[in-house]
Amino acid sequence: MNFQARIDYLSQFVMERRLERFRQILDLRTEYVQLALQDTYHMHNASAVLRSSDAFGMQRVHLIRDKFAKEIDTEIALGAQKWLDIQQHSSNESLFAYAQDQGMSLVATSPHKGAARIETLDLTRPVLIMLGTEREGLTDDAFAKADQTLHIPMYGFTESLNLSVTASLIFHGLRQRLEQSERSYGLVDKEKQRILLDWLRTSVKDSGRLEALQFDE
Repeated sequence: MNFQARIDYLSQFVMERRLERFRQILDLRTEYVQLALQDTYHMHNASAVLRSSDAFGMQRVHLIRDKFAKEIDTEIALGAQKWLDIQQHSSNESLFAYAQDQGMSLVATSPHKGAARIETLDLTRPVLIMLGTEREGLTDDAFAKADQTLHIPMYGFTESLNLSVTASLIFHGLRQRLEQSERSYGLVDKEKQRILLDWLRTSVKDSGRLEALQFDE
């Protein structure tokens, strides 16, 4: 598919300032840090995580739906799901295979001390952070497959945080580290094109019909 030809065509149907905003945000997007939610009970928690992911420029989120298959709460996500790549998996094994194929370091979050903290997590490779369910946390096989374990210290009686708060802390901390490093963590040009085309399709009314007419589909 010729992404650029379709981008050029659909761009004429959006305001120039909106197109420029798309390009500005794409320059800040990253897939170096990705997050996976394992069988979240309450989808409003997952929806809030999507909002945080968009806010901190994290483009790809993984949802493992082994037991639960509820829909994203669009009111809580506030449209964030339109701008993200949400990859769904039917099992943990599917996520593990993805991480291996992409050369990513699997990171299990844990309430127990002794694990790495946000400021000491190894970012030599891109990282895929796994968050467990609200009640039980991550499964045993997630810890077994993890290359690293991440711990957020607690200083009060509370021993855990809400999923979206945890995700926001991780996103903020790792984003700061990436920005202060010399690592190349932004999207490559081909990915920017693909995502920009997706965003234009989302923004332009009847984009599918217009593309079909223009490109004889």
